[in-house]
Amino acid sequence: MKFYLESEFDEVDPNTLNVLWKKTLPSEITRWAIFKYGTIVLCRDSERDVEEYALEIIEKWAPMAPGTPLGDFSVGSANNIPGWIVSYYHEDIGNYIAPEEIDEEEPSILTIGLLGRAKRVADYDACEIVHIEK
Repeated sequence: MKFYLESEFDEVDPNTLNVLWKKTLPSEITRWAIFKYGTIVLCRDSERDVEEYALEIIEKWAPMAPGTPLGDFSVGSANNIPGWIVSYYHEDIGNYIAPEEIDEEEPSILTIGLLGRAKRVADYDACEIVHIEK
C-alpha cells in the first residue's frame, strides 16, 4: 500500500474535471467549487455564496483525524465514466479518482479511498479554488 504526499499530486485541469462532475452528479446539483488537487465541494443552498461555503467546508471537514469521522471514506463507481468517487463524512465533499492515478490493475477500495483522502487533505493545506460552478 502506498502513502501519498501532497508533492506527488499534479494540479487538476479544472475544465476536464468540471465536465466530469457534470456527467456524474445528479441534475439537481448545479453549484460547486473544485480545489487545486481535485476535491469538490457541492453547494446545495442556492442562497449561499459558493466560494465562501466551499472554503468554510474545506476548513472544517477536510483535515484528516484518525479515529474520527474525518478519517472515514466511502468509494463508489463513477457513473458512466471510468474511475471512482470517494465520498466522506460530510456529504458535500468528494474526489474523483481516475484509473491512471493508481499503479495497480485492480486497486483495492482502501487504496482508492486513501488516495482520495490524501488529495482532500492536500486541498485543505493548499486551500486554493480553481473553478466555481454557479
